[in-house]
Amino acid sequence: MRIAIVGAGVGGLATAARLAKAGLEVDLFETGPRVGGKMQVVHNSSGLRWDTGPTLVTLPDEIKDTFDHLSDRGGVPPELVPVREGTHVHFADGSDWALPAPGQSLSRWMENVDSRLARECAEVLKVAADVYAFANDHVLHREPPGLVELGLKTTLGGLALRTPDLARLDYLRFVQSRLTDPRARELFLHFSSYVGILPEHATASLVSIAHVEFGMPVVFPRGGVYEIAAFLRRAAEAHGVRLRTDAKVTSARPVGGSDTRNAGWEVAWTSAGGGPGEGAGEGTSRYEALVVATDPHQALVDWLDSPTLRRHWYGDVVEGRLAPSESQFVVLVERAEESPLAHHVKIFPDSWTRTYRQVVLEKRLPEDPCVYAVWPHATDPSVSPRILFLSAMAPSLDSGHSWDQTQCEAYTRHIRELAERRLGRALPGRVVGTVSPMDLYRGTGALRGGLYGAAPTRFRQVAFARASSFSRVPRLYFVGGGVHPGPGVPMVLKGARRVATRMVSEFLTGGR
Repeated sequence: MRIAIVGAGVGGLATAARLAKAGLEVDLFETGPRVGGKMQVVHNSSGLRWDTGPTLVTLPDEIKDTFDHLSDRGGVPPELVPVREGTHVHFADGSDWALPAPGQSLSRWMENVDSRLARECAEVLKVAADVYAFANDHVLHREPPGLVELGLKTTLGGLALRTPDLARLDYLRFVQSRLTDPRARELFLHFSSYVGILPEHATASLVSIAHVEFGMPVVFPRGGVYEIAAFLRRAAEAHGVRLRTDAKVTSARPVGGSDTRNAGWEVAWTSAGGGPGEGAGEGTSRYEALVVATDPHQALVDWLDSPTLRRHWYGDVVEGRLAPSESQFVVLVERAEESPLAHHVKIFPDSWTRTYRQVVLEKRLPEDPCVYAVWPHATDPSVSPRILFLSAMAPSLDSGHSWDQTQCEAYTRHIRELAERRLGRALPGRVVGTVSPMDLYRGTGALRGGLYGAAPTRFRQVAFARASSFSRVPRLYFVGGGVHPGPGVPMVLKGARRVATRMVSEFLTGGR
């Protein structure tokens, strides 16, 4: 039984390793020279290295589950170092909140700011924990439920009775109705950017992210986040996965008829010679099943021949029900001095909500973006104190920006100047690289360079409503942040586990 997987990001690697361990023959195609997808790394001539994707990891139990399952041949997985300090948040009004470490009481810390704010935060975080527990039990490990099924489950589980406004309010109105402090509103509203959805288009259930961010452990893989991708590659190849890097899939066509009545998939690719013992060239092979581990909507445009899904999935993009999410612009700095910073610093604009709308709706670069500054040495001393990661909001390629050298240099200067002004300190150092929305598009197949795939353009009452990993097309599966259960390393790994379990059941044990 031969399986083709397109995309060697975290989802593609984990799925490939799990399938190969179960006994399936797996070919894994990666367009670029290096695995990892959006989880990438940049080295300089001195041997220093910068993560360019995720900078922290939540829900470490999901990571550990993957490590435990694959470490029989993948070698020793990276140590997950607990993050012992909270995020430092700088607001435009001069407020500086050094939040408590993940898992410690945020509401108790808020007593230092305002007693009313502390009570309001405690109530919101209680709802957040309730929603996350419900999602973990009924949503994240299963098919995304429809409106009726979701209503029944929330009613029978008591969630709808405990928090009736979850079903009727969008996330913007939910936060505004629960929190009166404008800084707390901005802090909670910005979680919608974690999934690429405007607060007014997201369901109130998005508040569950606050529980993950504030109420649960957060970790940093020793040596850097890219160590996760490096471990998954070792595990995949040790279990027999045939990895082809620098191999661009040009088409995947159904074998034996229409896509809904296929007998497998014929995959064609061109290669620059990135596989073991392989030279440049092109090839075509037939597979009994295909896993798409890149953005599903962009795949339907570029190489996946499925009229059914192009009509039903990409049709949502064409007709405006979905649109590319926002992107980000990353600046990698080699610091000239080693004075300490917090691991994670967030510099908020005068109005996060207004700025986010400029990026998502108006498709333009904001004058006052939200900026993240990440100094991993604060958690992991093995990472050089000279490593600094900066990122800021940026629109998708629908904005028309070329992201040529001139534009990248201009936005880099703007981000650094803004960060230094708001932090009240210089951040001297040399820029060693940038990652633009164009780089994301070219390197990972991200939909129009968006960070989180396709996002809804209006409010929908169905929570967690991303496309299913199991399409209506047989022998075709999807993994990654663009499908259920959504973006982020732990969610992608949850999806990989679900898909691999389903495929093993269908192709090896005859289950359905």
